[in-house]
Order: sequence, then structure tokens, then C-alpha cells
Amino acid sequence: MKSLLLKVCIAALTAAILTFIVTKPSIIKQSQMGSRLESPIVIFVNNRVPKCGSSLFMEVLTKLSKSMANFTLIRSRDYSHYRIAAQDQQKLKEVIVSDAQNSSSRTLLYDRHFHFVKFESKPSIIFHYINQLRDPLQRALSQYYYERYICDVIHVYQACYMLHPSYHNLTLDTCVATGDPARCVTKPYGIHSSIAFFCGQESICDDTVSPPTSEAALSLAKRNIERYYIHVGLVEYIEGSLELLEHIQPLFTGIVRLYGQSFNRTRVYNTPAKYRHAASNKTRAIIRSLLQAEYELYYFVRQRFIDHYTRVFQRTPLYHPPGH
Repeated sequence: MKSLLLKVCIAALTAAILTFIVTKPSIIKQSQMGSRLESPIVIFVNNRVPKCGSSLFMEVLTKLSKSMANFTLIRSRDYSHYRIAAQDQQKLKEVIVSDAQNSSSRTLLYDRHFHFVKFESKPSIIFHYINQLRDPLQRALSQYYYERYICDVIHVYQACYMLHPSYHNLTLDTCVATGDPARCVTKPYGIHSSIAFFCGQESICDDTVSPPTSEAALSLAKRNIERYYIHVGLVEYIEGSLELLEHIQPLFTGIVRLYGQSFNRTRVYNTPAKYRHAASNKTRAIIRSLLQAEYELYYFVRQRFIDHYTRVFQRTPLYHPPGH
């Protein structure tokens, strides 16, 4: 009886072992699939401010995404719709998430000019925001003539944002000297507010007619930067900005090296020289005085950047004076 019981036990144990051996690969595969399904999708949103070195920044990121293959880069071809209706915000989120899900790395960087939209993160989908700023006067001078260039020369390929063709040949000096200078730094004349890009889609952030200079809009922009942006770089501190981005997010490891190899000896202009007109010192002083709110945001970001950089690297970042 004991012998028979022993044989039954041995047979049962053998069957169990054989079953485990046969099913082990599928168990492992299911475990791996479960692990992949549980890993979160990571999405970086670069709602870039125009004329803040964004073309150079995106060229470096494009090279990095191709060389490292650890994230997918999506560059929107929509250059004109900065204000997004509530229902379209949800559609945009769904498209971005779908692109990330279809990415082999499940990590995506979405790049487009648009005012801040708060995409809610959850355990399975994590959103991070990045951006870059530039000295407001230099950005205004650059954008003023860039908008006229794309309207008159390459309007077939990009939307012309200005409302009146009569503005196309108006130099900034003439604009300031022949009417209310404040109109010269508005969207209808070709200059967008950087505050709006961080303030968001609320009505107080709308720069369609005039820039949002209210304390409420500025405060909301600062609050959004503090809450949602892991990094806001600065053109005047480009090397340090890239260093800090690489430190904050190892996904971008190599961006400093690529910039040093390919771009730091070349100044990038999107507007040909013959379409750019130097502004007089008087015009520059007037425009600068009209950009006080923009400078307050810029100085806020600059102080945060310098403090963070100094804590991390125990040195001050290299500074390039505006216009150099």
C-alpha cells in the first residue's frame, strides 16, 4: 500500500514538473508583456515660444533622437493655431498619446507652437513640459521681421499671421514713429506674447489683439512654469540650458555633445539679412519699455535657471549678451 502511494506521488510530481517546463516560456512571456503594459508612457511637450532659438534647439533634438533612438520626435506642421478650443484640446491629447503608444520606446517629444494646455498626467501616462525663452527685446526685433519675411517670400509654405498686408513693408522704426508705438508689439503687427505661451488658453492669456500684460496673466504664467515645466532654457545661456536639461532628464544625454559638435560655431538666422533692418537706439528703448511684463517673466525664468544650474554644477552658467 505504501509502495503504491509512493508511486502515485512520484507520478504526480513528475507531471507537475513537466507541465511547468512546457508552460514556463508562456509564463515568462506573459510576465514580460505585463511589465511592458505597466510601464508608463512618457510624453514631453515643447510648446515652443517663437523666435527663441527653437529651430536650433529642434535641430539638435532631431539629431539626438536619430542617434540615440530612445524617444520619438513629433514636429507639428501647424504654425498658426496657438489658441485651441476645449474640445480640440482633448483631441490633441488623444493624438499625442496615440503616437506615444505606437512608439517603440513609449517615450515621445511633441513639438508645436501653441499656448499652454494642461494635459493631466496619470500613472500610465506622464506629461512633462519644456520650453525656451530669449531676451524680450531681441525676440521682438527678430520676430517682427521674420513675420514679414514669411508673408512676402515664403507664404506658400507657412501661414501669414499678420492681419493687414499694408503692414508688410513697415519697418519697426517707422511703426514706432508714425503712431502709437504700443501697436508695434502686438500680434496684428507680427509680435506674439511669450507670456501667453505659459499663461495658457484662458481669456486673460489671449494675445490675439493685444499682449496679456495683466498681473493675473503674468501670475498664472509663473504658476504654470513652477507646477508643470521641468525645464525652461534661455538662449543667452544656451550651453548651460542644454547641460541642465541633460542633467534633469537623462533621456537627453548627448545633447550637449551634439550641440558642441554641430552648432556652437554657427549662428542660425531664419530671416535672410536683406529682410532684417536694424532698429535705432530710440526705437529699441521705446520697444523695451513696452515689454516690461515680458521682461518680468524673463527675469523670473532666468533667476530660477541660474539658481538651479548653480546648485547642480557649483558654478555660474556661461552668458552670451543679447545680440552677440
